[in-house]
Amino acid sequence: MKGKINKFLALLSMVLSLMITSVIPVSAAGGTPDIWYRSHCQNIGWQGAVCNGALSGTVAQSLRLEAVQAAISGMSGGINYRTHCQNIGWTPWTGNGITSGTENQSLRVEAVEFYLTGTIAQYYDVFYRTHCEAIGWTPWVANGATSGTVGQSLRVEGLEMKLVPKTTNNTNNTNGFDPIWPCQNTYTITALYKYSNGGAHSCRFKYGIDIGAPAGENVLAVETGKVIRSEYSTSSGFGNWIMIQHNNGKVSLYAHLSSRKVSVGDTVVKGQIIGQVGNTSAKYNISPHLHFELGNGNYSGAAGDAYQEYYKGKYAGKLILTQAAKKYSHP
Repeated sequence: MKGKINKFLALLSMVLSLMITSVIPVSAAGGTPDIWYRSHCQNIGWQGAVCNGALSGTVAQSLRLEAVQAAISGMSGGINYRTHCQNIGWTPWTGNGITSGTENQSLRVEAVEFYLTGTIAQYYDVFYRTHCEAIGWTPWVANGATSGTVGQSLRVEGLEMKLVPKTTNNTNNTNGFDPIWPCQNTYTITALYKYSNGGAHSCRFKYGIDIGAPAGENVLAVETGKVIRSEYSTSSGFGNWIMIQHNNGKVSLYAHLSSRKVSVGDTVVKGQIIGQVGNTSAKYNISPHLHFELGNGNYSGAAGDAYQEYYKGKYAGKLILTQAAKKYSHP
């Protein structure tokens, strides 16, 4: 009986694979990779697959998207994605041609998130934008960030996606290590830590940043890497925290999270959502914020001056230091 079940599952997997490739074209191996995607639209159903920045869906017709599919061709790896749907919220992550959203339920897609996996994630970023009811085209975002709206009951009407080669020319860093900001929407630094002085909520490692983001805001992996810590700690005061080892030896640390979306051993890509901002701490009564560290690290800390080395001057017009953050002194 077990053998028959295994054969049936293998056959089912092959049939599903054929179904996927029949709607998402596959180009010849090698050369520049392509991103293919299509939408299930109100009054239309599934549209044909398009690629590399073309419009999927409609504009100025007041028709909602109800589901999406996406796939990569021309390079090993894949794409994961999820949709925020009316009456449902965020659907589970899926990918590689599988449907995200609903069909024949008249439910609108309100937001989408995509990120690359495998080899292609090392060389390309996936950028996407949505055309939304009452808004029009939203700004381009990338690598797991939210496009669309959440909690506003606005339909997504159109979708455009493209692959962009990762840049390796970085004026501040070498080896293509160019970390993004770890909070999706908040750029206010409320504390810059130097050496620990043993006081309440002092940084037990050499350096750190507190970002005054509200509870529930998405926390992003600042660069591609491997998760080496994802746990709740009672001794460090970090509460829920995550540590990522990056390819160039740097380590990033994210603490006080309300939730963790990754586990030890997971490979994450730059911009992928790894958790949400919170106020978890086993030692201190704290307001919601992200404690963040980035530097030369090991399994116990991430010693480095992330603000001075990577972020100062990088987000001109966005990055704000509160008066408390400005008062820190160098050792």
